Amino acid sequence: GRQSGQPRGGVAGRKYQAFVRTRTAAAQLQEVTLLPLDPLRVVVRTEAAQCCYSDTGRALGTTLAAAGSGAFGQATVLGHGGIGIVEAVGSMVKRVQVGDRVIVSNTAQCGECYNCLRGRADHCLLNGAPLLPVAQLGDGTPVVQWNNEGGYSELMVPYENRCVPVFTTVPPREMAILHCVGGCGLGATMTLAPIEPASDVVVFGAGPLGLSAIQGARIKGAAQIIAVEPIRARREVAMKVGATIALDPNA
Repeated sequence: GRQSGQPRGGVAGRKYQAFVRTRTAAAQLQEVTLLPLDPLRVVVRTEAAQCCYSDTGRALGTTLAAAGSGAFGQATVLGHGGIGIVEAVGSMVKRVQVGDRVIVSNTAQCGECYNCLRGRADHCLLNGAPLLPVAQLGDGTPVVQWNNEGGYSELMVPYENRCVPVFTTVPPREMAILHCVGGCGLGATMTLAPIEPASDVVVFGAGPLGLSAIQGARIKGAAQIIAVEPIRARREVAMKVGATIALDPNA
């Protein structure tokens, strides 16, 4: 059971720093104020969050519309999830408790819908939930989070179905690679296009996503994993994490 005295929503009014993008301006660090906590949401104190290449245009103001953004018609905290410590939970939250270290995933996993119950949590039916405000700017403007996560912030306020408790001594900055890029790469070779044992696999590109796909192929038991990557340093890393051969496409 939960320990007594754990915060279960009495966090409204708390101020924190967040990297906020609006429809008319590039992202900038702003102080925001937390709104009352939704019964199914969790307040997470961010320890680390990795940056996706797709965030660059959003941060600079060159990307006007993208999936999940609402075309930036609202003030939006950027970031694809992260890793941190749970500091408060909504009144209906049951899968995490205050003090847990959690990965805030870029996709939902409710564990109860049609797809989750059939081993395809990557297609959880709760993905694509509407963006609802979790905070407000000093002038009262409502603030939502990118994909309801907002990792570029001192606090994340995700739904509990995106929180995965982890119990490890691995540093948060290393674990953070799993919440989006690492999860995408692993998912590519483990669920989206699952690798059969003893099969041969070619991965084009050994950046963070490709390196994760290589590790997914290794975990699934591939016999030969060929990494195709023009950058030597990345080829060397690929060989360390599971590739059996690394090729330079320009050679």
